[in-house]
Amino acid sequence: MTNSLFKAARSRFLILAFVIALISPNLSAQKDLRIGLHATPLVSWFKTDNNLMTNHGSMPGFNFGISLSRYFDKNYAFKLGLEMENAGGKLAYANDSEFEFSNKETTYNETVLANNAITYNIQYVALPIGLQLQTVQIGYITLFANLGIDPKVVAGAKASIPAQNIGKQTALSELKVFNLGYFIKAGIEYGIGGETSAVFSLGYKNNFLDVTKDISDLNQIKDKITQNILSLQLGINF
Repeated sequence: MTNSLFKAARSRFLILAFVIALISPNLSAQKDLRIGLHATPLVSWFKTDNNLMTNHGSMPGFNFGISLSRYFDKNYAFKLGLEMENAGGKLAYANDSEFEFSNKETTYNETVLANNAITYNIQYVALPIGLQLQTVQIGYITLFANLGIDPKVVAGAKASIPAQNIGKQTALSELKVFNLGYFIKAGIEYGIGGETSAVFSLGYKNNFLDVTKDISDLNQIKDKITQNILSLQLGINF
């Protein structure tokens, strides 16, 4: 995949969001369906199972998306989302290692010196699927919790090595295309009129699958890198 694929995915996402925004009044008229829009600042970091690699810190990021909730009971709903997520992390190797970059012209290898952190910026298209549990409305406030799974694909990726003056280079070949994780959120809805409510929640995500490839031709270390995400969601439901 290339940056053009990321741009195409982003364009389709925005078109779909626009279409859903247009039809949301009709959907919201059905008592068992609700549409949500959200913008979510986040912090992400990596965890590794190999002591030859270390996490070198967290990265700020951002997530925005839309969701559809279908209620099968007053306090329970199935929830489906579509999200664009920008997240990353920093990793360092205990030994010198080879890393594969690419640009518009070619793919090339770069030697990463021991203990020099590689900074990843990754763009995902995610389709979170889950269950929402909520209380009855108390005044204007409803408390809720969401939990579920978070399948997603990589749509773009950049990596940089600041200690070696290497700026953001395309690093798609170093990452696995598909990932899967779980998420859990807890928060409040605050009614602001009719069926419309503001949403505030704290969330945590953790991947099940390895984020990075271990390219055998470059003698890269065999490991499992998982990504953790802590987020603060701000949104509105119709």
